Amino acid sequence: MDSPFQILSEAFQADYNVNFCVQSLDGSILMTLSDDTGIALRHLIDAEQWRNPDRLPGCIAAVKGELASGK
Repeated sequence: MDSPFQILSEAFQADYNVNFCVQSLDGSILMTLSDDTGIALRHLIDAEQWRNPDRLPGCIAAVKGELASGK
């Protein structure tokens, strides 16, 4: 089984550099997507979301929605 970080990375690596940073002691992570022009998006993912494989598709969809809306 792929790690949640690998799944998240693969969802965006065709267009962005993907980096993760532990955001807090509760296990939340900050995912940063960047390209040649700079940072495209920062998205906080709580521990319950990235640790649950059933919730990862929803997380990916939310990030893609943010990218599409330019937030």
